Amino acid sequence: MNFGYVKDTAGITKPINLDDIKIINVTSDSITIIYNLTGSLNILGQSAFFIGFDNPYNMSTVDIESQFYSWLKNSLVSSSPLKTSLNKALPKLEIVTAGLISYASNIFGTFLAAADVDAACASTPTTACIVEVAEGAPPVGTLVLEYKSNSDLDPIANGDYALDISGTKYFVNLSGSRIASIVVCPLVLDFIWDPNTQTSGVVNDANYISFGARSNLRDYYGGTGSYDGSPFSPSCSTNLKTVNDMTWPSGLILNGDLEAADGLGQLPAFAAVLFDSNVANWSGAQLYVSQDYYLDPASATWEIYNQDFWAQGFFGLGNGTSSPAPPWPYSVEEIMLEYGFGMVFLPSGTSLVGSATFSNVQNAQYDSSGLLNFPQTC
Repeated sequence: MNFGYVKDTAGITKPINLDDIKIINVTSDSITIIYNLTGSLNILGQSAFFIGFDNPYNMSTVDIESQFYSWLKNSLVSSSPLKTSLNKALPKLEIVTAGLISYASNIFGTFLAAADVDAACASTPTTACIVEVAEGAPPVGTLVLEYKSNSDLDPIANGDYALDISGTKYFVNLSGSRIASIVVCPLVLDFIWDPNTQTSGVVNDANYISFGARSNLRDYYGGTGSYDGSPFSPSCSTNLKTVNDMTWPSGLILNGDLEAADGLGQLPAFAAVLFDSNVANWSGAQLYVSQDYYLDPASATWEIYNQDFWAQGFFGLGNGTSSPAPPWPYSVEEIMLEYGFGMVFLPSGTSLVGSATFSNVQNAQYDSSGLLNFPQTC
């Protein structure tokens, strides 16, 4: 196997596989070496090696490409690693970062320059990026690149930033477009709703969060109430907060289908973080869930209410002891989403941390990431 070498600003020398190269994409600030042809120049769909650099002398793309190909040709026949350094072949460029992009473990995020941790945690990052991590908090050394398109990724200048990944915010220092240090921002929730406060026949308006029930969830409970919509009511349900409410869990509690013997009292609590805590708009809000809120609200743990959470089933959905999944005909995934979205009914109220106030019950669609869209007033 043939290798070339490149050294990044951290002083780490990275080997570059020179075999089986299919496409080389050269821009004025990066070189991407692609090893397969899936999606052509769609870097995020490839196995690729990314090299990002500063170009202080404004070398043209043609000159960079010419010198790179000359280096590649010499590297393939050279027997000495000392002769295969890309840095020496391109002395006018300052290599910022270099490394493999693993297309199987990229997460989209957003970033924004931040003066300190308080500024980062209070900010709303908006510039798109990709973070080379499969899930959870990215470790030190993780590659973070500005995302301009599937075929155009750029290194990010050294400095301090707010980094938002799937609704979790971090304060990071980037060096060579890699995370040099990272602090997790505390989760600040705008709204918290506890369905366990509902009782049969009695509505607790402030906590009446309920998800648009599909007919197979109604059937799972015996179908004692009626069902609106196919698969969801496109507008606010006429049966909301009535004995015929078949939404889960608050509607099923109200109409008596979900009683203490079926998990009431130990149901998960739900929460939301608004896109802007001072603007009353559910669009872009992130849903969260806690399975231990009923034990102690002050020490409750929260996670994003998304496909990764519900796909395997969870306590409180169904009869409270097992999820409505195989051998029952429908999976939790098939209950939570249809045609790529679900529906949730959201109580009125005021943000716990901002001035956003919702005067009416609204419903909104949510997707597999737990993000809310297309809200409307009931």
